[in-house]
Amino acid sequence: MEIPILDFSLYESPESRTLLADQVVHTLETVGFLYLKNHGVPAEQIDKADGAAVKYFDQETSVKKQFSRPSVMTENPGSGYCEIGIERLYQSGVKEVKETFDFIPSDLPEGKAESATVLIEPLTNLFNSCAELARKLFHCIALGLKLANERYLEDKHKGMGNRNVNSTTLRVLHYPPFDSAQYGETATRLGEHTDWCSMAILFQRDVGGLEVETAGNKFVPAPPIPGTVLVNIGDILQFWTCGRLRATTHRVRAVDSEQNTKVRRSIGFFANPDFDAVVESLDPRYYFHPEPTGEYTLNRFRNAYHYQERQDFGFMKPQRVSE
Repeated sequence: MEIPILDFSLYESPESRTLLADQVVHTLETVGFLYLKNHGVPAEQIDKADGAAVKYFDQETSVKKQFSRPSVMTENPGSGYCEIGIERLYQSGVKEVKETFDFIPSDLPEGKAESATVLIEPLTNLFNSCAELARKLFHCIALGLKLANERYLEDKHKGMGNRNVNSTTLRVLHYPPFDSAQYGETATRLGEHTDWCSMAILFQRDVGGLEVETAGNKFVPAPPIPGTVLVNIGDILQFWTCGRLRATTHRVRAVDSEQNTKVRRSIGFFANPDFDAVVESLDPRYYFHPEPTGEYTLNRFRNAYHYQERQDFGFMKPQRVSE
């Protein structure tokens, strides 16, 4: 399986936009991941955010913890730092050797954000550009799905950037040099998982390790390709389309001795619907009880932060409509 590279400049012309929309939907039906070139996010913004991440993660852990991510047991997801070992996805007994900084522009508590000052301006600019790209991609998907309202998905994500109504997050990930002797034989950089958002947009730097699962249950590399971003959908958009679009399992491994000695950095934009956005079947052949996404998203965050096994949250069970 090869992950295709699509040319997003086709979006700018109404004549070619339909072609792009069909390409996007077909790829998300069959592969679940795609690269975009000419995506419109300025390279300068990406470079500045990455440079700021180098400076930020070089600080002592005690400094970074001054602005820790709020507990999802008592609050909505928000901005802040998460150290190695706090978060884990799906795999029992596996330690994920990564630290993160999550960013929502409206969530910068006074007295806590000083340790992340270097990140604030570059992440704000990048967040806004990613939100604009996400809106265009949602438009493409609606066009490719032939929805009667081509702005349907955009309308469900109006609150991106406002923590009070939406949990869309720009996440900076820092994977330190990997030492299995230090972290244990079962450690990895990022465990096998699907994203639980609507859509993810990923900026990779020089060091690879990301792998995507094929329909034949094999993992293939999804390496950094200069000038592109990597896009995939998450569980919510899979639910929305009753499985027509694929939320594809992926992971990040330290795959060889040379790569293990290097820091891996990436920045991911995870677009979520507004908390009160009601998700109902977009496929007339299926029905599920319409549900707001807020509680589902919060439960998935709680699952990752409290070492639970992957759970069936009973969310959106499509049933085929009788002929």
